Amino acid sequence: MRILIHDYGSYSFPVQLARQMADDGHEVFYCCSDFYEVKGSIQRLAGDPPNLQLKVLSIGEPHQKYKFLQRALQERRYGHCLAQHVRDTKAEAVLSCNTPLLTADILQQGCRTAGVKYIHWAQDLHALAIATVLKAKLPLVGGFLGAYFAGLEKRIIERADACVVISEDFLDELKSLGIQPQKVAVVPNWMPLDEMVPTPKVNEWSNRQGLAETLNLMYVGTLSLKHNAGPFLDLAEHFRNQPRVRIVVVSAGSVFDALREERRRRGLENLVLLGWQKYAELSLVFGAADVLFATVSAEGSRFSVPCKVLSYASAGRPVLAQMPADNLVRRLVEQNRFGLSADLDDRIALTKGAERLLLDEAFQGQCRTRAREYAEANFVVSEKADAFYEVLGLPPVQRTV
Repeated sequence: MRILIHDYGSYSFPVQLARQMADDGHEVFYCCSDFYEVKGSIQRLAGDPPNLQLKVLSIGEPHQKYKFLQRALQERRYGHCLAQHVRDTKAEAVLSCNTPLLTADILQQGCRTAGVKYIHWAQDLHALAIATVLKAKLPLVGGFLGAYFAGLEKRIIERADACVVISEDFLDELKSLGIQPQKVAVVPNWMPLDEMVPTPKVNEWSNRQGLAETLNLMYVGTLSLKHNAGPFLDLAEHFRNQPRVRIVVVSAGSVFDALREERRRRGLENLVLLGWQKYAELSLVFGAADVLFATVSAEGSRFSVPCKVLSYASAGRPVLAQMPADNLVRRLVEQNRFGLSADLDDRIALTKGAERLLLDEAFQGQCRTRAREYAEANFVVSEKADAFYEVLGLPPVQRTV
């Protein structure tokens, strides 16, 4: 089958899925946007088969992430670019992941016109996120715009040949929103085990950043409108008088910019702010961490699953998760016992959890082992490919061991 996998955010797991499907004998076209930092291996590798094509799509403009009207126009222009790529490749099926609703609408219309199967791979429920932001930013018209996007998302999912969601929780959310997909499947996310591997703390990257001899609680990932600066500042203030401890943030975005200003204003020298790092060095970045941190706001928790924790697990590092108790990732950390958690408004639990994970070496070692064991048991890409083949109505692949 000729399968096109589109990932708007250029994450590592969709491109790994593309490689697996190509290895299974399908003609696979992977593409992503150039709006975000690359989070996967999207260049051709030595072992890639000839039936795999990788492409970065561009409309030739810098992303206007925080300018809503310009961003909306860009998403529509990108949608037309993507729909044209589908026509150029003569794909028979499209798996569309992390795709903004305005883009997905145009892509889906293009697929329907061309008789191409459209699979909506939902990482988030976008309308919930959009409505939350718009009501805060545009109180007069935000509610009307939020309703428009809710209707648009409902239409896209219900018209799709199938909808793939990343947790059982999304099924309840779809039902509560009155969305009835023609076909729905649950395929939990994963991370490439061969790209995200445990590494020693003392390594080339940690030496270069001056983090080889310090105790590092680290956050790696986007800081967007579904995050806030509070937890990072709470941790930095708490450990202000412990000279070995560093709160390290590897990120970009509006919250990251706010942290930079607060660091200067408060004199928080233990708050280390680093921009995006090279994807090829990401295992070394994670290796420099004694503890990896994840957080999401109460509003963000409804429509987002912080999948950075899957990278954290693959890297074999303990996780400190501050998020609502019903968040999937928090439950994952608690049930598999590779870290500690805290409610959003519980600063004491947050700082006590950080202290234990940083200072209790025996407990930290147990969490490291459990994290990687969880990843190895659950991140088998061939099994993920088989789940998507079932969605596509394809027979299972007989692979040699």
